[in-house]
Parts: sequence; structure tokens; C-alpha cells
Amino acid sequence: MRKGEILGLKFEDFDFQRRTVTIQRQLVVEAHMDEEGKKVQEYELVLREPKSEQSNRTLKDRMGRVRKKKGKNEDMETEKWQYL
Repeated sequence: MRKGEILGLKFEDFDFQRRTVTIQRQLVVEAHMDEEGKKVQEYELVLREPKSEQSNRTLKDRMGRVRKKKGKNEDMETEKWQYL
């Protein structure tokens, strides 16, 4: 995975049941130039679709297994996710 793709991930991109991550956007830096096109006036972070259609993909089980971890008490309703 590329840096921009990792930074563009949202929680909804993770499927914990299937252990997959879907890449469908990337975070890029966009430079806004002055009217003459000589100086950068400002930079902006923008979420975009990847450059090519092949970059939209689903990765399976690449970063380790993910499982639910119960709290200390078996009765606890809260669950935490743990990377193995």
C-alpha cells in the first residue's frame, strides 16, 4: 500500500468479518499557485480516487489477523479490536 492510500482509509473500508481492506481513495497534497503560476500560495489536503482503475482494490489478510478481544470481565459488552 502507498502512503496516500493508507492516509485515505476510513473505518468503513475495513471488513473485519472477511479480514479485508478496500482501497478506494487516497490523500494527496494539492498546490494552489498564484495568478502568474510562479509561486505556491497554499497547499491543501484532498481525498481523491486513485489515479488508475487497478489501484481500486481489496486486500485480504495482508496486515495480520484481526480478532475481537473481550475485556477482563466476560460479562462486559464492550469489545476491542486487536491486531495479532
